[in-house]
Amino acid sequence: MGWTGRKSENDDKRDNEHDNDNDNDNENEHEKNIPQAPAPPSHWQSAHILPMLRMMTSTPALTPAKAALRLDNVACRRGGRLLFTGLSLALAPGDAAQIAGPNGIGKSSLLRLIAGLVPRFHGTIEIEGGLALADESLALDPLDPLEQALGYWARLDGGMVRLANAMATMGIDHLAPVPVRMLSTGQRKRAVLARTIASGAGLWLLDEPGNGLDRDGLERLERAVAAHRAQGGIILIASHFQINLPHAQLVTVA
Repeated sequence: MGWTGRKSENDDKRDNEHDNDNDNDNENEHEKNIPQAPAPPSHWQSAHILPMLRMMTSTPALTPAKAALRLDNVACRRGGRLLFTGLSLALAPGDAAQIAGPNGIGKSSLLRLIAGLVPRFHGTIEIEGGLALADESLALDPLDPLEQALGYWARLDGGMVRLANAMATMGIDHLAPVPVRMLSTGQRKRAVLARTIASGAGLWLLDEPGNGLDRDGLERLERAVAAHRAQGGIILIASHFQINLPHAQLVTVA
């Protein structure tokens, strides 16, 4: 009997089963090829690491010319106390701003609010170009060699190509094989700043970046900040140290 051009129900069933098998094989092969982000070491404190992980993994590749920060009528309330209200700010590529105000007024809270680690009580925040927060949280595995610990974040941010330069910029490239737990206070601060540089984020939020730094460290910080602005990046800083920020806006928190 010749072929009629029609398939029986049994033929259709066999074809569907064959197609499903091929689809499953293709999906399994595709899943094997998807790069997996490294899991954070189990002994890290989740209270510090997980917020940073959420923040850093959301940072896109740097396009400095598109970096921007806009705050409109922002208010922050913590512990049942209103720290500040009615705060508005607009920063474009190459801009910088210094946050001023007495101790406890909410300077660090403002930076953490912009980073998404503290809920805002009121207002809107718009960010372009990604962000990186450098504060007192080291967020590096103390048991790992420094380069490996920084490399964990650099891989998440797609910044492995920037890591060597970031470490050299802060003068810690010679400490690459040293375990993080062996670093001094100043060296740890340099590591935090190197992590920020390697992130590729357009917006740097710097909370007391000069703490623990010697004169050489402060000069390196100033050069890194100037280079970031020259490339179209944005700096928002809270510091009791005098950091050279030409033409920076003054943001008073009250």
